[in-house]
Amino acid sequence: MVALITSNSYKLIDKQINSLINDAKNITTINYKQTTLTDILNEASYYSLFAEEKTLIIKNANFFGSDKLNEKDEKLLLEYLENPNPATFLIFVTYEKVDMRKKITKYINSNYKLIDLNITKNNEVITTAIDYVKNAKYQINYDCMQYIAQLNNYNYDLIIQELDKIFIYFKEPTKLDISKIQNLVAPIFNDNQFKFVDAVLLKDLDQALKLFQDLNKLKVEPTHLIHLLAREYRLTYMTSYLNKTINEFAIAQKLKLQQWQVSKYLKQAANYNLEELLAKIKNLATLDYKIKSGKIDKILGLKSFILENAK
Repeated sequence: MVALITSNSYKLIDKQINSLINDAKNITTINYKQTTLTDILNEASYYSLFAEEKTLIIKNANFFGSDKLNEKDEKLLLEYLENPNPATFLIFVTYEKVDMRKKITKYINSNYKLIDLNITKNNEVITTAIDYVKNAKYQINYDCMQYIAQLNNYNYDLIIQELDKIFIYFKEPTKLDISKIQNLVAPIFNDNQFKFVDAVLLKDLDQALKLFQDLNKLKVEPTHLIHLLAREYRLTYMTSYLNKTINEFAIAQKLKLQQWQVSKYLKQAANYNLEELLAKIKNLATLDYKIKSGKIDKILGLKSFILENAK
């Protein structure tokens, strides 16, 4: 069996993967940017001596979207798709919109499962988030959800994170309205530090600088942001390193993380190799020392790190 999942939401992708694999035991997650298509197809084609079924989840399979396969790799993939290993469930995942003009995309769409979970319109984000609230046994109206969505720039994953915090606060299902959550969520949404950290690691320079400016206005201490960045780089490094030998579920257990967090760190890791991640951690430690010893201005120092990191 073969499936292709495309979405701009980590959470929707993780939910879809979990629904597809059910109680599968032999699961391996592979970052396409850290291997070759030949190695992936060799693994998919391999038959176990015990006829054991396995699931291969191929993250960052962006050759269905903006990236291109060379002629040899495209031929190999099509040959596999025409005669797949029945003991292997091969799931391709891309955070990009797929290109339906491509031959390989058309083939999967015609013969297997192509699952498009992209949410591009604001009203779709709101209605999908409302469904999430209903599934948690809470109640919320459209206006209240629109209020939450606006504060999170209509980013579905950020909205879900904030809803989970709200659920923890109320402890049991209730009807949510603006009057109930306004004072609760305002401090959360005014604090953009975690969005800033994500933007830096994803090398989104414009967003990182904008959020850094906003955080300066809120008097957030740059050394605090440096510590958050260092923690994020360490977890990204550890997740990427462990992903060479164990799957995402095992990584989550080992590092005591949620599986969506592991997926996020692996996506961030696609922007770096392991040596680069170690260098970032060392550079942040050096920057922290220079700031505390008065050798560099804290705002200028962190801004310089952001600009250098985006290269």
